[in-house]
Amino acid sequence: MTTIHWLNDGKNEGGVAERQFVIKGGKGPVPGIIWAPDPVESPVPLVLFGHGGSGHKRNDRSLMLGRRLAGVSRYAVVAIDGPTHGDRAHPQSVSEGVDPMEVLADIGVDTALDGMVEDWCATLDHVTECDFINPDQVAYVGFSMGTRFGLPFVAAAGGRLRCAVLGKTPLNLRINPAWQTVQGIDSRWMRQKSLFQCCFICNGTMSCSPENHNAVCLT
Repeated sequence: MTTIHWLNDGKNEGGVAERQFVIKGGKGPVPGIIWAPDPVESPVPLVLFGHGGSGHKRNDRSLMLGRRLAGVSRYAVVAIDGPTHGDRAHPQSVSEGVDPMEVLADIGVDTALDGMVEDWCATLDHVTECDFINPDQVAYVGFSMGTRFGLPFVAAAGGRLRCAVLGKTPLNLRINPAWQTVQGIDSRWMRQKSLFQCCFICNGTMSCSPENHNAVCLT
């Protein structure tokens, strides 16, 4: 059985509350963070955010999305560190500065995949027990590695998620409803449009912006 431990009282800035947590009792500790509007008058929707490779739960992109969705859209946002990233970094990354994606490749992405599904499921279980979260309005957002690890979680979560936003990966995606984001000059995944047309059989939306793989466009 897993348990969630809130690490501190967090902080509040500009109407956004931020607090870190760790989930214990699984295969290893799962470090996470939540942003939420403050004050909260009624339960709010929840967005689970899967960061990209070489990022972490509180990098610039995570902070931007978390604070914007909490402060402007009045959603709660949760991010957890991916394997070998952030507070789960391998000692080699910490001491020698080795890219966490290289460490992950050595471990094996498939080996880490099942563990991330379990981590996200435990996160969903615990966070939706908070009285300020509406458990009937939960979405998953993943970019790049966040899609690679998020897609199996979305399948496992099933009807507990209202929707999913997945982007910047060449995986075959079959999710309804779904929004796939792509970059118009993304040299890594130039065939995403064809994949989208082949795989989204109904109620899907593709959004394209003229940026590189590491950019994200909010509209």
